[in-house]
Amino acid sequence: MLAMYTTKFLDGLDGLVSGVSAIGMLILFFLSISTRVGQPETGLLALLGAATFLGFLFFNFHPAKIFLGEGGSLWAGFLLGSLAILSGGKIATALLILGIPILDVLWVVGRRLLTRPSALASADRKHLHYRLLDVGLSHRQAVLVLYVCSAIFGSATLFTEGASKFFVLLCVGLVMVLLAVMLVIRSRNGRDKEGVSTFRH
Repeated sequence: MLAMYTTKFLDGLDGLVSGVSAIGMLILFFLSISTRVGQPETGLLALLGAATFLGFLFFNFHPAKIFLGEGGSLWAGFLLGSLAILSGGKIATALLILGIPILDVLWVVGRRLLTRPSALASADRKHLHYRLLDVGLSHRQAVLVLYVCSAIFGSATLFTEGASKFFVLLCVGLVMVLLAVMLVIRSRNGRDKEGVSTFRH
């Protein structure tokens, strides 16, 4: 369920969910066929999922010609979560693949609950992918940054087990905190410069 709502909230930029899902499926494919897991059937399902999302991404990357929609984004999260469990990676694998987006969702939902509970279901631009745009990254650059995060932390599940995965999860949390602090500082600096520029004119 958490994976489903994460991909639903993540679907704010062209190609973001389909690309992250393709990366996640490829990681699950390699995990499934590894000697540690040895589940070629699950690997085949993950590979088919990766091929499907990559084919979709060709038309969904910015500027998108087709879109996932709510049903598609929820389905992407369902597939990632289900295959993560079936592949033997369990919940930790899904958490690593979707680590940054999951923390972003928890942050946004928590902030809405604390500030305006009535606005819990309303959209805003406080998500990480929008903040990346606000500090000057292009649409494609913001998407690629999140691709890289998913690929790096997701790939860690191929080389770690047990307590090591917990350590990597802590690293994911630390990266998210650092990203949040950097984006807030840069955003404030940008607003301050804007204010000075406006005052001078």
